[in-house]
Amino acid sequence: MRKLDEERMVVQCLQRDQQVVTAAASAAKKRFEAERAGKSVTLALDHDFLPVDEELDVPCLGGIALWSEDRHICCRNTLNVRLKFAAECKMPELKVLLFGREGAAPAADHNVMDLLH
Repeated sequence: MRKLDEERMVVQCLQRDQQVVTAAASAAKKRFEAERAGKSVTLALDHDFLPVDEELDVPCLGGIALWSEDRHICCRNTLNVRLKFAAECKMPELKVLLFGREGAAPAADHNVMDLLH
């Protein structure tokens, strides 16, 4: 909600997640309004739900898309988007781990568990 900074926003989620998202949106609205005293926000749940498949043969794992009321601005915060971002950020480390610094064999002092910390 901070990124959009709009007075009216639309929350889109998977149909199966609508109860959880409704409760979370209500709590987020209260927190947002408390942080920005005097500024109210209206959140509406979109009944045009997120598609079950994010891409062809790739299921949407959950999360939300937050839209401006006019649908010109969207902040996608699905688990798929977050996983893709994490993979892109960790890719240089993965390459070094798997192929070494110059494409040689990986150093013996690295292991996959180092990436998880």
